[in-house]
Amino acid sequence: MIIPKTRTRNFNLHEIIHRLDKFDLNHIGIAYIAMGYMQRLRDELSEHFKKDIPLKITSGFRDLEYNASISKAKNPNNSFHVWKIS
Repeated sequence: MIIPKTRTRNFNLHEIIHRLDKFDLNHIGIAYIAMGYMQRLRDELSEHFKKDIPLKITSGFRDLEYNASISKAKNPNNSFHVWKIS
């Protein structure tokens, strides 16, 4: 699958997905929706406050292996960082 656009004006796909090589590209739409919402939120906050309001992305999708290696949770496979879609 070819990924057509990997960024909005202020966000890029790598902020949403930790490793694209481990991501199921059939679910790429979720990442694009997240980027769109974050861009819209940033735009509306910036317009409301009449200045640039940066948003910092601190977490997003992680593959199972990476999530298990850094997670302190009892069951890292149930983390919100691991997107489970049937």
